[in-house]
Amino acid sequence: MSICSRPQQIGQSRLYLSWAIIAVMIFFTGVVAHGKYNDYSINKPSAFRDYQQVMIWDSEIFDAFEGLKGTLMFSTGSCFSGGFVDDLTKLDHAAVVTANTWHGFGMSLYDFLPGQTDTRAFHDDYMNAFGWNGEGEPPTFQTAYLAARDSIRQTDDYTWYWGGIEFPQLGVSGNAADGTLIYQEGDRAILFSGMWPGNEYFLSSWDYTIAGGRNMLVEDYGWPQNAITTLFYEGNVPPERSVSWRPSGSGTKENLLNAMTAAAETLEPANKVVVFVIAHGRSSAIMTSRLLRDRQTIEYLMIPNGRNIALEGHIYPAADYGCTQVEITGLKDLAPSHYAVTLPDSLAGWSWRIDPKRESMFIEAVDPRDQSTWLTPGDEYVIRMKYYRALRTNEMGQGRWILWLPEGGGGPLFESDTGWHDGSDLGMGEHVPGGPALGSPDPSVWGNGWETGGDGSILIPATTDYFFDPSCFIETPGGRH
Repeated sequence: MSICSRPQQIGQSRLYLSWAIIAVMIFFTGVVAHGKYNDYSINKPSAFRDYQQVMIWDSEIFDAFEGLKGTLMFSTGSCFSGGFVDDLTKLDHAAVVTANTWHGFGMSLYDFLPGQTDTRAFHDDYMNAFGWNGEGEPPTFQTAYLAARDSIRQTDDYTWYWGGIEFPQLGVSGNAADGTLIYQEGDRAILFSGMWPGNEYFLSSWDYTIAGGRNMLVEDYGWPQNAITTLFYEGNVPPERSVSWRPSGSGTKENLLNAMTAAAETLEPANKVVVFVIAHGRSSAIMTSRLLRDRQTIEYLMIPNGRNIALEGHIYPAADYGCTQVEITGLKDLAPSHYAVTLPDSLAGWSWRIDPKRESMFIEAVDPRDQSTWLTPGDEYVIRMKYYRALRTNEMGQGRWILWLPEGGGGPLFESDTGWHDGSDLGMGEHVPGGPALGSPDPSVWGNGWETGGDGSILIPATTDYFFDPSCFIETPGGRH
């Protein structure tokens, strides 16, 4: 599973950063902050995880800050984070910065390109852009964003021909764009890491977001220590590090939302709350299911991922490909006459078949070379599978889903996303509304009634004639839509 962010060292030369920021400000004079990379994805759910892998949703953060009198600066380097923009800019004064769109990965070159060692990513550059030696004007939230926005698009003299591996977003409401990190009495800052021991980014999240961000606020901008809340793992300093202070608390969802609520309740209109988040985003693609009232029809909701992929040295931009095949695994009744599949109008040019050897149903583009049939990353598709007779509760089982993508312009398929836990503590399909997943239910408008899918499990017919393993059976209330 690809990492959703990788922090980079903040402590670069402040003098260099000051001149760099001034140069960027001059270059972007008159440029609107909402550049060509904006994709706010209105009403699309975004989330990141705490260290226990519990989801923290955009709407939950908005609820915590609702009623905020002052200004919010919120930023996150997590995957699929663009959906935070439309929620948090409902506040009167907010600057919201995300590392990517709602359906894109937050990635560094190291994560993405074979042979690269550069671990820099957009969010690291954003935090670096605030470096200030006290001379001249301090960077605003907008100018720091502009300074960092295109920095990831050229590395080691290589310019990414489709625009980069991250597509940062900036959303602004009120006068928040002109805010700075200069401390005023009553301001609050919250630094949050969702990494855990054993994760390869555990120490770097401490070094560059928690400790590094805290040092920047204290040393560059005069923040008192008691105005900064640091939330990291179980509230302990990593054994490999030695500092004279301790984190404010553990990096849990509860602690983060409580810190946000407390800030919202205490801030005056002239104050600000600054939030820097480094954490894994929600899962990539989404596929979930529900049983309709007739107890014969299963609906599948599918939202393809918009990731960039490097395969054997070949680079394929998200803008130039889409999913061309969906596989639903685990079927034991392999008679095609027992199923009727209804595809939405948006899947014209698609068909379905059953592969007896794989015990799978394939829903696929008839011609994978026809790019007009490729599924669009971020769009929602609802597919209906009707079984030939009504199913009892103990005749519903759990299947797996796999999304297949064409290599380049319709070449051999390769697996992109999968609803399978694969023995690790992270699945690729646990972004599921109301399912038995690792975190909170999804509060988005389409979440209501989608009953199963946690860690990628979706409903399939598991008739007693074919299925004898009782562990496959799940309760299906049905009729909730």
